[in-house]
Amino acid sequence: AEYGGGLTSFYFFFKTWLMLPIVGPTGPLVSSLGSLSIVPSSEQSEPPKLTSILDDPSFQEMLKVAEQRAALQLGFLYLQDTKPTISEISRTVSDNFFILSEAENPIRMLFTFNLLNFRLLDRHQLGEITLDPSNVVVIAEALQLEQLLIQKLQNFVYSGGKIVSFNTAAVAIEQIFPNYIKSKSGTTTVHKSIEISILDEDNELFKTYYALNGRATRMEGIRRFSVLDQSKTNTLIKEIKPTEMPLAVTWNHGSGFVFHSVLSHVVDVSFFTTMPTRDNVQKILKNQIENKQELQEATRAAFKTAVNCAFHNSVILALAYQPFLEFFFVLLNRLCLRNTVKVEEE
Repeated sequence: AEYGGGLTSFYFFFKTWLMLPIVGPTGPLVSSLGSLSIVPSSEQSEPPKLTSILDDPSFQEMLKVAEQRAALQLGFLYLQDTKPTISEISRTVSDNFFILSEAENPIRMLFTFNLLNFRLLDRHQLGEITLDPSNVVVIAEALQLEQLLIQKLQNFVYSGGKIVSFNTAAVAIEQIFPNYIKSKSGTTTVHKSIEISILDEDNELFKTYYALNGRATRMEGIRRFSVLDQSKTNTLIKEIKPTEMPLAVTWNHGSGFVFHSVLSHVVDVSFFTTMPTRDNVQKILKNQIENKQELQEATRAAFKTAVNCAFHNSVILALAYQPFLEFFFVLLNRLCLRNTVKVEEE
């Protein structure tokens, strides 16, 4: 109740959310739900303790998935309304790219939760299919690859294929291309304000990051990496304070192209300057949603519902992730040559 929504509102919102159709496996959500049960009041020996439910690890994990799902759904709704070309891109690139994944990650969840078409591969399926040089393979999680798969992906890129990877996928990339980057052990544990430098300012892909004015927020859960060979690797964005580290790099291998970044976890710092209480989020809602003329009424209603149901972090993340979401779809559009949609300057 302190955060505004109250458990009654949260219950009905959460119940409705669980009944929404989604594509693909639900992962940890199913096992989490299986551990929860409601006992009729006549059979209860004593009233249930609310604190024990809220502290239960299964409930916490389920709530975390719900919060991330709401953020990705709200974020994509907002992006479609404010950047109309993105909606067309999301419909056309699906025939030409694969997501290599065996667990939930933000990229896979972005497509799953928004009912976007994509082709999902696990390691076994990767070994069986034939990759075309026009394909793009997206990796967004840490994977241990067998030597045959490493060789297959090396040959794929050498012949003209593209690999786009994010965050903990550095573990997989350093196996495929051991002379380019090296992932560091562990991941960050806190959100931290940082200063970033865009080194490739002529690159249209990063125009959405210019508005950050050199400031961003490095989220918890990112996997740092270092560049092993500066002569072969092009650093596009780097963190300059409080530590100096690369955030986005590219390199060529034969006729192909590799892009690796932690940018799926670097967002606009301006939304993290206040605690996500109901009053603060209401102010953000008024400034960023209600006064945004291009937003559809359904999008406004979705954001208001999230606020009323105390999904404050989801609202803030949905807005803060806009630079990355736009960047990701523009990048896919550029790399999926067969299905290129013209992105007009705004």
